[in-house]
Amino acid sequence: MLELMTYLEANGFTNFIVSGGDIDFMRAWATETYGIPSHRIVGSTVEAEYDNTDGKAL
Repeated sequence: MLELMTYLEANGFTNFIVSGGDIDFMRAWATETYGIPSHRIVGSTVEAEYDNTDGKAL
């Protein structure tokens, strides 16, 4: 994989990593491992909100 990514970069391609993994987890190790800047690593984020309206948890 590293050889392919190096080849693509050398031939004018811009590599991105897109993963279903958490963005903070992916950026923590993929930047160093693959040499891709963190702004080109896309991952998932989970946003949760708790709302208690009229005694009902939503």
